[in-house]
Amino acid sequence: KTFTFFKRKVGGYDIFWYTHKLYILMLALLWIHGPRFFMWSLYPIILFIMEKAIRKIRKDETTVVVTVIRKASDVLCIQMRKRDFKYKAGQYLYLNCPSISTNEWHPFTITSAPEENLLSVHIRCRGDWTTALRGYLNPGNQEIVNYDHRAATSKSSVQNKLNATPPPKVGTLSLADPDEVTTVYDFLPVLHTDGPYGSASEHVFDYDVVMLVGAGIGVTPFASIMKSIALRHQRAKSGPNGSVNDAIVTPKKVFFYWVCGDAQEFEWFKCLLDDIEEDEELAERFSLNTFLTGEVNLEEIVQKAVHTKKS
Repeated sequence: KTFTFFKRKVGGYDIFWYTHKLYILMLALLWIHGPRFFMWSLYPIILFIMEKAIRKIRKDETTVVVTVIRKASDVLCIQMRKRDFKYKAGQYLYLNCPSISTNEWHPFTITSAPEENLLSVHIRCRGDWTTALRGYLNPGNQEIVNYDHRAATSKSSVQNKLNATPPPKVGTLSLADPDEVTTVYDFLPVLHTDGPYGSASEHVFDYDVVMLVGAGIGVTPFASIMKSIALRHQRAKSGPNGSVNDAIVTPKKVFFYWVCGDAQEFEWFKCLLDDIEEDEELAERFSLNTFLTGEVNLEEIVQKAVHTKKS
């Protein structure tokens, strides 16, 4: 037990984090022993301190965990709410769970669209930290865990404001199967977020025709982009004349390719793909192509095909 405690508290990422903090000692020695070093380092250090202060302010802002959804193939969908969190489709954020480690921050792509009420990420639980996060947010390994009721009755004024005055949005897209069972826990998990941070994916809206190619969980930035296009289409369609203006909704054509090694992985964003296909006008904007590279149980596929045909 002593070795396990030492390994968890001192080993791994903590050693990495604390050893890199030695840069403070290095800078101090350079300032003392390098008579001209301060002339070249003063302004960069000022900018560095300003950047650290801004990140500290953003990290300390309250992040409310609303819903946790268990997906297939060890994927966890976390829906959150954070006041004044403005981002673009395709961007990412850093996530921290103080109950696991106060120093560990991990980047995850934002899978929700800026037009949605909630902020969401999809995390594949394969490593020590992500597995511990799943155990913390969903200890009973339930299909859906709802924390929103707890946030609504919280004594924190910031959390009350987050729930009482959500930013105006144009719509929402489903992430969970309505037939799944929802479980309610009576504690409020604590997560910190830092971001958003930009990526190349956010520039797809500068083009009329784009091709999105993703493999496995790497499809997450494209899920956000496709949601944003779908919600922009809904907003444009709900206009006064009921027609869609291509100047509002871009890109005009999206070729989407998703490669997975397991058929269950397609369940991650099945609802999103179904919503796109059900809207005839929206479906014309998309060319959806999914490819399975793993083994297939033909008997199971036949049974699903028969069930779909009957329904």
